Amino acid sequence: MPLSLTTQLLTFALISLQRQSLHNSNVNRTQFEQIYDFIVVGSGSSGSVVANRLASRPNQKVLLLEAGGPQTVVTDTPGLTSTLVDSEFDWKYRTVPQTEIGQAFRDRRIRQPKGKVLGGTSTINWMLYNRGNRRSYDAWNTTYGCDGWDYQSILPYFIRSENTVSEEIVNANPDYHGTQGPMVISPMLRPDPILLLFQKQMNDFGVPTLDINGPNQLGTWIYTLTINQGKRWGSANAYIDPNPYPNNLDIMINSMVTRVLFETNQQTNQTSAVGVEFQLDGLRHQVRARREVIISAGCIGSPQLLMLSGIGPSDHLRSLNIPVVADLPVGDNFQDHVFLHHYFEVRNKSLLNDPVGPTVQQFYEFYQNGTGVLSELPNSITFFSTKSNDDEQFPNAIIDVNTYHVVPNLTEVMKQYGSNLEEWREFWRPYLGQQYALITSAIYRTYSRGTIRLASNDPFEHPLIDPQYLTDRRDLEALVEMTKILFYVTHTGDLAQHIDLFPRPIPGCQFCADRPIYQCDSYIRCIIRNVADTALHPGGACRMGSADRNDIVVDPRLRVKGIERLRVIDSSIIPELANANTHAASVMIGERGAQFIIDHYGL
Repeated sequence: MPLSLTTQLLTFALISLQRQSLHNSNVNRTQFEQIYDFIVVGSGSSGSVVANRLASRPNQKVLLLEAGGPQTVVTDTPGLTSTLVDSEFDWKYRTVPQTEIGQAFRDRRIRQPKGKVLGGTSTINWMLYNRGNRRSYDAWNTTYGCDGWDYQSILPYFIRSENTVSEEIVNANPDYHGTQGPMVISPMLRPDPILLLFQKQMNDFGVPTLDINGPNQLGTWIYTLTINQGKRWGSANAYIDPNPYPNNLDIMINSMVTRVLFETNQQTNQTSAVGVEFQLDGLRHQVRARREVIISAGCIGSPQLLMLSGIGPSDHLRSLNIPVVADLPVGDNFQDHVFLHHYFEVRNKSLLNDPVGPTVQQFYEFYQNGTGVLSELPNSITFFSTKSNDDEQFPNAIIDVNTYHVVPNLTEVMKQYGSNLEEWREFWRPYLGQQYALITSAIYRTYSRGTIRLASNDPFEHPLIDPQYLTDRRDLEALVEMTKILFYVTHTGDLAQHIDLFPRPIPGCQFCADRPIYQCDSYIRCIIRNVADTALHPGGACRMGSADRNDIVVDPRLRVKGIERLRVIDSSIIPELANANTHAASVMIGERGAQFIIDHYGL
């Protein structure tokens, strides 16, 4: 007999309160010691890993400082991921106005969602697990002098972190998947039929179905996800929440690190990091490190903190009256992938799983059983190599398909736009309250490079983020070609019998009257200029490389050049983005960086 609505509501309330109490109990510390062996700044995809691994060593005291608050029952819920952007869990960064994309967006500025919460961006991301092509990492070694970072050398650190729960996936490629690590990686148990239909169309076009985290990548795949029994399983869940080493690891939330503290040996003239300054509840505190300070504040936070502390381009720092500790190219080499979203109506709604309400019944099923639409995030990826790509087995572009979007009210939709407002209202109005398929063309190997710079010497003011999207023409041409492929795929074959592109053109652009959309070069270039967007994969602004290079911030052991006892361990050290989401790489970087420290001190 089905449970009554009241019983379901009470059950959901009880379980969610228990879950929230568990999160809160992990981070209720208000006191800290004056000195620790290690201080880790940032609890994100990499920082949580570093804190866990260092605290696991005997007699080591580790302080983990996180600017955000605790995880919640909302962040636990995969089906509510879209509500986390621009929420209390997000830093709410924006780029400076862009010239080549985003002209339709408010002030031509592109959102850069980054987690301000325990677990960092792994607590608000889309949970998609994708390492990237082996050639990406091999290039770190051969091109940038990152000794020991080729794929064969770092694969064990991916595997160390992983607990892949699908026997089918593991058995197909046992040398490529871990099963004993803390990071649970699970298959999508109930993919929408439209995802399977798209996958079949790819197969009909000669694209094989394959495990993109196996030996090859040129194929189609329904994503595996960092989800554990229906709950989000980011780095905090996997490594520090609950705290596995309470005697060794102190976790402080709402603690904003504002600068690194240095001392210089007068005899050797060697500068060393000795601690950090942070603010908690409006009060300024200092804490010291016996051994090292590790900055894991993320791809934006880490370069910002280094520059605030006096490590960065000297002219820039002096212009803001920041004393220069080390003249290094912090903030250069900033890079990201680029998305171009396309909106499709699905004719037969049976090809879609139920949308997220959310309803009491959905919450009950989620909290009681770890199942249902709130436990899922349907998504598939297909890799392509465009004509301009230099290596077919090193794909540079993708098509991404997801089905979890429902058009909310017009007020919410219109927040992102800054031009052609009435046309945008009419574009979305017919689909209010409806679920649709979001099919995205994207470039995953980019040449454009941008910068991060301080807006002022105020640590609470967001930095100036300028990815300079598509300023390298090679990126633009690759995205044009990939978008033509997407439109061809979606307008031909069996798939075209089931989906329809929204009939209105993107405001400010016009369809070609004399040719199909996949041959309409002018329309494709127009929509790229107007609505191309971040792929949410930035990194690189504290570039790693051989210590003798002038364009690096950290050496291959992640030590800041010229400074003792200071490392950066997160996605900001990436010299060139892998052709993938950045979470898996960030966890690997955390594992690798922690091992460097353990080996150095013989822990």
